[in-house]
This record gives sequence, structure tokens and C-alpha cells, in this order.
Amino acid sequence: MDDDPRVARLRGGRVGGEQGGVVSGKPAPANLAPPVADSLSGGAVGGTTGAEAAGVVRIASVAMLFLLPAMALVATLAPAAYWLAGVYSIDGGPIGENFVELADGPPREGYGWFGWLVGAPATLAWLMALYRLRKVFVTIRRDAFIDRAAAIDLRAFSGFAALAVALDIATSGARRWALGEHDAAFHTHINVNTEHFTLAFLAGVLYVVSHALAEGDRYRIETESYL
Repeated sequence: MDDDPRVARLRGGRVGGEQGGVVSGKPAPANLAPPVADSLSGGAVGGTTGAEAAGVVRIASVAMLFLLPAMALVATLAPAAYWLAGVYSIDGGPIGENFVELADGPPREGYGWFGWLVGAPATLAWLMALYRLRKVFVTIRRDAFIDRAAAIDLRAFSGFAALAVALDIATSGARRWALGEHDAAFHTHINVNTEHFTLAFLAGVLYVVSHALAEGDRYRIETESYL
């Protein structure tokens, strides 16, 4: 029986299948797990191991967790300081005059509350965008990768950021009127600048990226369950 060529072929196919990582059409975890685990953890890319890359990502995430609340604070206080308190520049002392300049001049007298209320929707949308972006970095700091929930938060950030841009453009005429610039046709009061285009473009890119990240996380889960 041992010399039967059919038995030899069966024995060779079984051994070859085990060495290739597959036995009877099923995966062999002992052979497949290490390379897949390396690819999931990032592996060594450009001399950087997955652990080192994850450490750098976590450090950057911690920095963003401090930066984003500071940005939210500025986005809240700056409009209030200008429209409600009439502060349009801050003297830097030895650094120089007008160290921080919010506008060219104070708002129109008696219309500060109007200007602040008109700009409040765009400010609120931007604060919501920063909140959802902060949730993304909380996930990255904890897990060092973006899962499906974080991808949804990133998508929400792009949506709120685009909404903030749209509201800021739509209310720019009313805010300029509150500034006292009300002696021209309405269409000349609409303000669209490069910051609007930049933020809108970034929101669109991140919206597409969020879908790719969500799909990548789905593949990751399928791969881990397969192993």
C-alpha cells in the first residue's frame, strides 16, 4: 500500500496543504496568524515598527485632545468678545500693537447682539465639528487605529464643518450690515474667502476618507474572525 502512487499523491497533497497554511480548505492559524498579525499591527514600514508607529499616533492624538478644546474656546470667546464687548484688537505690549486683531473696527453701535446671534449658528456647527473630531482622537489614543465608530465621527466632523462654512457664508451679509457696512447692494455683502474654500475642500476629502476607513475596518474584523 505504501508504494501505491495514489496514496503518495494524497500524502503529499496533505503535507503540502499543511505547509501552505490550508488543510482541507480551512485556514491553519499557526501558519497564517503571524504574517496577518504583523500586517494588522502595521509591520515594519520604512524602518518603523507597528508599535513605534502606534506610539507616535497616540502622542499626536494626546496633543490634539488638548488643542481641540483650545480651538473651541477661541471659537466661542472671540465672537462674544467682539460683538458683545466691542473688543476688536488686543495690544501685545512689547510685542507690538494689535497683537490680536479680530476686525478692522468695532461693530455698529446697538447691533452687537444682532451680529452675535446671526453668527451663532455657524459657531455652533463648528463647535459640533470639533467635538466629533475630538471623539476620533479619543478612539485613536485608546486603540491606535480608527474603527467604524471613529470613521462615523470623522464623517460627522466633515458634515458639521461643511455646514459651518455654508452658514458663515449665508449670514455674512447680515453680519457685515451689523458692522455698519450697509450702504451697498446685498449681494456685495456676501463674503466668500479662501478659508471657506479650504475648509469645504477638507470636509469633502475627509468625508470620502471616512467611508474608506469604515470599509477598511470591516475588512479588519472579517480577517480577525477568519483567523
